[in-house]
Amino acid sequence: MPPKANDRFNDPDGEKFGIPTWPWRLGPDPSELATVRQLKAMGRRPGTTQKAGQLGWRRNGEDHFAALYRVDLAKPKRPMTDAMWAAVRKACAAHRTCPECKTDKGYRIPRRYGVCAPATAATPPELSPTSQARDGQPAPQPTKAIGRLPPRATSEEAAPACPRSTSASSAARAARTAAW
Repeated sequence: MPPKANDRFNDPDGEKFGIPTWPWRLGPDPSELATVRQLKAMGRRPGTTQKAGQLGWRRNGEDHFAALYRVDLAKPKRPMTDAMWAAVRKACAAHRTCPECKTDKGYRIPRRYGVCAPATAATPPELSPTSQARDGQPAPQPTKAIGRLPPRATSEEAAPACPRSTSASSAARAARTAAW
């Protein structure tokens, strides 16, 4: 009879792997040994770097292991200091600030464009920083503006903010709904 998949990692004495090993979902009592995520959920962190055991499983033909730490040796999680919170706020503000407009947009600027949507629409392709090659020569431009937002409408041709918000589409939507 061939061995079961779980038997590969069933080594509670640590003879095969050097430390006690259990199959995934068949580990010891979580009140004694726990993973880092389980300790984090308890508001704790590992008290030592030495693993007390491990869980093993096989995925895509490779062996994977999760370290287990003793709960009785776990220490409380360190609280965030004011300096840590300030660093997080500063990093978030940097992600929200457009490098061209120098304004906080209130949303994270997409890395794909590098600038906010109004600045993307206002910057012609030949002047954008991505069009400059390393040697200072302009890079060849595609025939179509790929990945660029359409230019903003002027006041004479002011279009509604959303194409679905026009009264004609509202009337068509009401007619479809009435047909049901």
